[in-house]
Amino acid sequence: MIELPVGDIVERLHRLKPELRPKYKSVPSQLRKGEVAKEWCVKNRTRRLKWKGAYEKTPHCKELMSVRRHTRRARERAGGTHTAREWELVKIQYGYRCAYCGIKPLCLTKDHVTPLAKNGTNDIANIVPACRHCNSVKHTNEVKPLILPLWPLEYPLEAHLLT
Repeated sequence: MIELPVGDIVERLHRLKPELRPKYKSVPSQLRKGEVAKEWCVKNRTRRLKWKGAYEKTPHCKELMSVRRHTRRARERAGGTHTAREWELVKIQYGYRCAYCGIKPLCLTKDHVTPLAKNGTNDIANIVPACRHCNSVKHTNEVKPLILPLWPLEYPLEAHLLT
């Protein structure tokens, strides 16, 4: 089997089916935002460190850091991994739509069908794309996706694109 980079697969799919092209901003503009932020941080280093130190002492920040630490540990204990390429292929299989409500949001989030809190894995077979609203409403409940993928998950997307 020919190994294509995920960018080539996605670009080829978008040429074949333009309706699947996501409607969010292009990558170069997002990269530029990062460069601007880095430049600001370098110029305002002392100001940023002073603000950061004051913020880290607030109860809100301490609580937020505790939740993030808990989430990271839960992911590490859950087992299973997936790559960015596998995540991109799952989004393509669902046509960049939410697996629960079927809309095409600007940003899709990874949703665990069986939540990590209920002994779910972080494996790609347990992950579906979801809009932020559906992902937050679902919380830690086990809900089966309502929308089926455009291609069965058993068949790799590369097979569809190489023919």
